[in-house]
Amino acid sequence: MKTFSKYIIIVLNISLLPKTLHSQDSIQFRKLYLHTDRDIYFPGDSIWFKGYYLDANSHQFVSGIYSMYSDLIDDKGMKICSQIFPIVNGVAAGKFNISDSVKAGEYVVRAFTDLQKDLA
Repeated sequence: MKTFSKYIIIVLNISLLPKTLHSQDSIQFRKLYLHTDRDIYFPGDSIWFKGYYLDANSHQFVSGIYSMYSDLIDDKGMKICSQIFPIVNGVAAGKFNISDSVKAGEYVVRAFTDLQKDLA
């Protein structure tokens, strides 16, 4: 009796495998690329940037309207500034104004979408 029940479980798992793999093929993977206008900034400058929201397979712009969340992060991992920008048909643009009181150091501009935010 024990052998029979193990056999049924194995068969059920194998029979579900093709449906699982098939459903993963239909997932649309998207990537958000970001570039800035320069590499080095000074206090009082503005960090201008542009984002491109692309389909990972076709590398085409994702159509529609989405939100791009952007953070300016210092070398200790603290958020200096956070803003939300619209992505319209795969393109977003924005800027961070660097205050005069910001200390010199290395900073990171991080950007992500609603979907990426939910997956993290």
